[in-house]
Amino acid sequence: MDIAADLLVRASIVNRDGETNLSGAPARQLARMGNVVPLEERRANDMAMLENMQCTPEMIAEQRTELAATSE
Repeated sequence: MDIAADLLVRASIVNRDGETNLSGAPARQLARMGNVVPLEERRANDMAMLENMQCTPEMIAEQRTELAATSE
């Protein structure tokens, strides 16, 4: 897929042929942070965080039972 050159010039992040190029604010932010975490590692961390955030009906029932026991 071809992207117009004038659009590419204005882009802050360009990923082409597996290579990511940053400019503008994203590049400055990464330079200040000094540590770039690979996408796969970020994805794994995000999935673990989301899994910890899940709330099943069973978990809710258990928490309600615990709350009821402590409020009596």
